[in-house]
Amino acid sequence: MKTVLNSGMFSDDTPVTLTGNITSSLGGDHYTFTDGTGSITVEIDHDKWFGVQVTPQTKITIHGEIDKEFNHTAIDVDHLRVVS
Repeated sequence: MKTVLNSGMFSDDTPVTLTGNITSSLGGDHYTFTDGTGSITVEIDHDKWFGVQVTPQTKITIHGEIDKEFNHTAIDVDHLRVVS
């Protein structure tokens, strides 16, 4: 996560895969995700969930791209799965 948060070395739309937990809902399709080294906002469209339900204790792996905006960096999630 620290590498993504210090994403000056990454350009917009760089693919990333992270494993961690969704700690909170920010409303709509936005959530706070952490892997233990930092937190970042992730955007997970409703059609990407495929019926998966998670709690803050559920470990998941997300696959997506870095979404660099003027004032923040987020991850646009393409796929997620629960880690067993």
